[in-house]
Amino acid sequence: MNFLRFLILTSLCDVAVAVVKETFVFERNHGDGFDAYPTSSFVVVGSRVTLVCNRTTEPSFQAIWLYRDSEATRQSEKNIPRAFNDREFNVSAQSLTIPRFESIYEGTYGCGRVQGGQILDSGFALLQLAVAPNFTVYDVPTVNVSDSLTIRCVPSSRLPPTRVSLWRESVEIARGSTNVTYAKATASRADSGAYTCVATNLAGTRNQTKFLTVQYSPEFRSASPTGLSYVNRGSSIRFSCLFDGVPRPLVDWYFNGAKVSANSSSNYDVIAADRANDGEYRCQGRNLVGTTDGAVVTLKVRVSPDPPTISAKSVQKTRTSLTLTWSKGHDGFSEITGYVVRYKEAAESTWSTKPLNSSAETTYTVTGLKAFTEYEFQVAARNGIGISDYSGVLREATYPLALSVGPTDLKYDNLSSTSVDLKWTAVNTSRLSPSEGSVMYYEASLELNGNVLTQSGSSANYMRVNISPGRRYTVRVYARNSGPDRSPPSNPVTFDTEGDGNDGDDDDDGSSGLSVGAIVGIAAGGGVLLIVLIVVLSCCCCCCRSKSQNDFV
Repeated sequence: MNFLRFLILTSLCDVAVAVVKETFVFERNHGDGFDAYPTSSFVVVGSRVTLVCNRTTEPSFQAIWLYRDSEATRQSEKNIPRAFNDREFNVSAQSLTIPRFESIYEGTYGCGRVQGGQILDSGFALLQLAVAPNFTVYDVPTVNVSDSLTIRCVPSSRLPPTRVSLWRESVEIARGSTNVTYAKATASRADSGAYTCVATNLAGTRNQTKFLTVQYSPEFRSASPTGLSYVNRGSSIRFSCLFDGVPRPLVDWYFNGAKVSANSSSNYDVIAADRANDGEYRCQGRNLVGTTDGAVVTLKVRVSPDPPTISAKSVQKTRTSLTLTWSKGHDGFSEITGYVVRYKEAAESTWSTKPLNSSAETTYTVTGLKAFTEYEFQVAARNGIGISDYSGVLREATYPLALSVGPTDLKYDNLSSTSVDLKWTAVNTSRLSPSEGSVMYYEASLELNGNVLTQSGSSANYMRVNISPGRRYTVRVYARNSGPDRSPPSNPVTFDTEGDGNDGDDDDDGSSGLSVGAIVGIAAGGGVLLIVLIVVLSCCCCCCRSKSQNDFV
């Protein structure tokens, strides 16, 4: 039997696969045609390949090499395939050698002979480059915590894989012959990380690593500052709020319920703080999975105090001093350390100041003032930050000096048992100094048995006063200005009221005579003549009391 042997020799080249040797035998089955066996083979990259064409009955026949369905070379013409022109090949009558097989040499090869002007060839055999597997499908999804998890790895290659496995770090978690699937009903954070799919065939091993991301909503970790925080006016403060989550959370900031910053990393700054920055600051973390509230911080900006409020009702004054009382305002979140009192005459523009170095002092007496002069007063508070604005202005006048001139020429008329009319000469105001002010009203002072009763209210030079029957009164009249003291008194007048003074009181002045008890005592002593004398004298005294001592002229 005549036959043509086509021998392919391959050798191992820097990939971990076994040496592949395939012999292609072209047997003459009918006519001068040849059939190839096997019809295809995989060749490892870098292998040395020799094609051998033998005919046992005709060792030195004229051979022809065929490549990709066309004449590749004829021995007699020393031609080689175009694709081989830049390579070194050894070509003989029965062999063709490829020193290093690569992808450019893939194709169909055959050998034959020329007979009668025709090419008698074998059936062509396909040489393909044997490569390690690639990955057609390798799905490592992104999932949320508690979702189901499925990882699939499906390699592909001309040379089918012999083993496929999935690795989590250094642990094999799944294995298959042609593909692998790993599934969990519920994903957890611990599932995050690198997953490597490894596929092996005769040409070698390849792997591909992908990272699994398990997403979860933000979790609050820390904040700075916390709780209640203070900052001085004009200073700056940074709020920080840290969240953990996948994807990385963005942080929104709220001030008194209104959003003031969005999509920040973690910080919010208050620059040059003032009282308008007082309030509640809250951070909130958010990502694609959810939203989580963080810390709440209350900021108090230390500022100078609010001004005090002077109480006009509690003012106490004299001719040369005035006592102020005030209530403190808000301390500006910094303890009040003292106050400043200032004052001036209302008609002047220059203030005098008095610092008070005690927060407990909310009363101060301004001394050395002028009598009957209007002043303006203000108070400011002081703390560690500064001094407040001054309070509203309190305008107050000192008392005038006492009137140096009083009413004169006091007389009475229309005396009855219950009233009497008084008349006098008014104060001569031309004799008063400016510091004495003016006469506001007059008052009558009635003296009875050492007791003094004052009746006032007249702005004219006469008045009617109420009295009791059967009494002796001594009356004087005084003038009053707006101060606490009254003028010198007028001349006194004395009168006895009509009627019976025995109303059960023993407050007579004694001019009405001896009592019955005294008379009885004397009679018991045996002095009859003396008793008669005393009775007579008593009658005379009673008559004198009823007589008017003055008449209006």
